Amino acid sequence: MKHYLLKLIDFEQSVSVLPIMPHTIFIQSIALFDLVYFDEVDQMQVSKTKMRKFKSKLKRNIKIIEKWSKLQINNFQHMYFLLKAEEARSSCNTSLILSCYDRSIQTSKQYKHLHDEAICCERAALYCFSIDNVIAGKSYLEQGFLALVKWGAKNIIAEWKRINPHFSNTIFNSNSTVPSNSDLPLISEFTQLYTEDFSIDHLLNSACLLLLKNSGATKCTWYNYSVQEIDFIVTTQSFSKVICKDLLAFHLVDPNTENILNLVSNSRELVQINTDDNILSFNLNSNNSKSVFYLPIIQDEEIAAILSFKNNHISSAFKNTDIQRVTMIATQIVHFISQNTIVSNLESIIQNRTDSLIQLNNKLLETNQNIEYSKNNLQNSFKLISHDLRAPLTSVIGFIDLLVDGIVTEPKVVEDYLVRSREKLFSMNQMIQDLFDLSKLETGTFQMNFETWSAQSLFFDLNSQLLFDVNQTHLNYSSEMELEGELLLSIDLQRIEQVLMNLIQNAVKHTKAGSISFSMIKRDEYVDFIIRDTGSGIDPRHLPFIFDVNYTKSKALSTDSSGIGLAVCKHIIENHNGQLYVDCVQNVGSVFTFSIPYFTP
Repeated sequence: MKHYLLKLIDFEQSVSVLPIMPHTIFIQSIALFDLVYFDEVDQMQVSKTKMRKFKSKLKRNIKIIEKWSKLQINNFQHMYFLLKAEEARSSCNTSLILSCYDRSIQTSKQYKHLHDEAICCERAALYCFSIDNVIAGKSYLEQGFLALVKWGAKNIIAEWKRINPHFSNTIFNSNSTVPSNSDLPLISEFTQLYTEDFSIDHLLNSACLLLLKNSGATKCTWYNYSVQEIDFIVTTQSFSKVICKDLLAFHLVDPNTENILNLVSNSRELVQINTDDNILSFNLNSNNSKSVFYLPIIQDEEIAAILSFKNNHISSAFKNTDIQRVTMIATQIVHFISQNTIVSNLESIIQNRTDSLIQLNNKLLETNQNIEYSKNNLQNSFKLISHDLRAPLTSVIGFIDLLVDGIVTEPKVVEDYLVRSREKLFSMNQMIQDLFDLSKLETGTFQMNFETWSAQSLFFDLNSQLLFDVNQTHLNYSSEMELEGELLLSIDLQRIEQVLMNLIQNAVKHTKAGSISFSMIKRDEYVDFIIRDTGSGIDPRHLPFIFDVNYTKSKALSTDSSGIGLAVCKHIIENHNGQLYVDCVQNVGSVFTFSIPYFTP
C-alpha cells in the first residue's frame, strides 16, 4: 500500500487536476504518518527531500480534512479527530493522544461509519500496544472487530488475525457472525467503482449492475430519497444493459409498489414477499414477480434509498447472505454519494462565500468613498460658509470702527453706513437661517404645514409681493399667468414664499440692468413657477453643481455665495413632490423653474 501511496503522490505533481476524494486523503494521511514517524524501516528507504515533502503533504491534508469537518460534521469529523490523534502521537503529546482516538471512535460510531470506526479502533490499538498497554489495545481491537462484523468484512478480520498477535481467538469466535460470502473478488469489484469515474450517474449505473449480479434478482430498482421524498429512480434488468433513470418519476410508481415503499419507509425494516406467502395486501402477480424484497438504506437517521429486488422465475429466491451482501454494497454506495455530493458542493459553497465577501467588501468601499466624499463636502462647505459669514461681518466691523473713532461724522454718510451694516447683518441672518433649514431638511426634522390653495389665488398673492420687492430696485418687473380651469395645489405657503424670495434676491444680485419676470403656467400635471432675469447668467460648466451646498460662483463676481439657499430651495420643492431646475445663457440671463403637481376638485 505504501508503494502505491508514493506513486500517487509523485503522480499528483505531474498533472494539473487529480480528483481526490476525502477518504483517499484520509487513508493517505494515515499511511504517511506510518511512513514518516512510526516505521523506522521505511524511513531508511526514503530520502530526506521526499521526507520533507511528505511532512508538508501531511500538514496540507490535515487542513483539508479540518475544513471539510467544519462544513459536514457527520461525514468528516471522525477523520479529523483521528488525524489529530496521529499528529499528537508523532509529537509525543500524550495528554491528547487517547482523547483524540476516543473522540474519533465515538463520532464514527455516532454517524455509522463502520469501516472508519474499525480503522480508528485499529490505530488506537496499535498505539496502546506500542506503549505496552496490551489490555487497552485488545479492548480497542475487539471494538473494531464488532464494527467489521456489522460491515461484513470477513477478509479484513482474517487479515487482522494474521498480522496481529494480539488478535485472539476469543475475539474472533465471539457471538457476532460475519457474512460468509463477503469475499475478496466482490470487495475488489465494488472498490473499483470508486476509481473508474467520479460521476454519480456512472456510479449508480455500475452499482445497480453489481447489485443485480450479486443478489440473484432479475430486476433491481433504486429509489433515491431526498427530504423523505423520492427524487429519482434507477432501474436495471438482467436481460438488458440499458439503465433507466427517471427524474421526478414517483408518479410512475404503481399503487401496489407505492404501498410497499411507504411501509418500508415508515418501518425502516426489510420487507420480503414470495408467491408462497399468504399476503393479500400486496399483489406480486401484477408485475409477474415470484419473489421480491425491499431494502431500506439509512444514513444520518434518515431514509437515503430503498432498493427493490425482484425475481420473476423462482419463489423464495433470496437468501440471507444475498441480502447481507447487497446491504453492505448499497450502504457504501449511499455513503460515497453523500461524500461525493459534499465535495462537489464545496467549490460552490466557497465560491458563494467568496462572492458574498466581495460584495460586502465592495459595499464597504462604496460606503467609505461616500463618507470621504461627504467629509470633503463638509470641509468645503465650512470653508465657504466661513468666508461668506466673515465678509459681511468684516464690513460691519469696519463701519462701526469708523463711526466709533469719529472718522465719519457727516449725518448722511453715517446713515448710509448704518443702512449698509443692517443689510449685511440681514444677509448673515438669512445665511444662518438657511443653515438651520438645511440641517433640518437633511435629518428629516423640517416641519412642513401643507394647505390647499387655488393656483389662481396663489398667483395674485405672490405677484403682489414680488412686484413690491423688485420695484425697490432699478429693474423692470412683469408677470404672466396661464392657468386654465380650477387648479388646486397642496403647499406650505411660507416655504414657497421662501423659495421665491431666494430666487428673486439672486436675480436682483446678478442683474445690473434689464428686467425680472414672474410666471405661473399649467404644464401637463404640473404648475410651473418661473423666474426670468436678464442678468449675467451662469457658466455652463457650473450648472450641474449650483444646487450643491458648497457651490460658489466665479470669483470674478462680487456676489459670491455658498449655494446654501439654492440647496434649501431644492429640498423644499422636492418635499412638495416637485422639481427645481435652471436654464441660462451666460451674459444673457437665467430662468429658474420649479414645478408642483396640481389636482382638481
